[in-house]
Amino acid sequence: MNATLHTGFRVPTPIDEAMATRRRLNDAIDVYGNGYDDLRASAIEAIASGRAAFWTTSNYSAARTVDLPLALNRGAGIRAALDEALPAWCANQRPVALDTIVPLNRRAAVALSGAYASFGIWRDEEELERRALRDCRRAVA
Repeated sequence: MNATLHTGFRVPTPIDEAMATRRRLNDAIDVYGNGYDDLRASAIEAIASGRAAFWTTSNYSAARTVDLPLALNRGAGIRAALDEALPAWCANQRPVALDTIVPLNRRAAVALSGAYASFGIWRDEEELERRALRDCRRAVA
C-alpha cells in the first residue's frame, strides 16, 4: 500500500526506491558502456540489501578504479577503499578517483558527497546522483 500525505503527494515506498536505483544502474551501464558482470552482481546485491550501491565511469584498463566500486558495493567505506586501491605513493590520485564513482542510490550519493568533503571538495548529493542518468550524459556530450 502506498502512503499518501494529506497534500496529495505520494510518499516513496522502499519498492519505489529500489526501482529507481535499478533504473540508475541500467542507465549507468548504458551511459558508460561498461556492463561488467561482477560489478553488476555486486551492485544488485547492494541494492537488494539496502546498502549504498555504486558504479564506475572507468573501463578495465583502469583496474584500480574498476575495483573501487566492487569494494564499495560490498560495504567498504569510501576512504578505506581509496586507501586500499591507491596506496600512499599515489595518494594524490585519491580525490581524482572519486570522479570515477557513480552513486546509484541516495545512500551512495550521501557517502560520496562526504568523501569529497573529506578532501575539501564540495559536491552535493543531487549533482552526484545525476552521474548515472542517461539524459544528463547526452546533454553534456
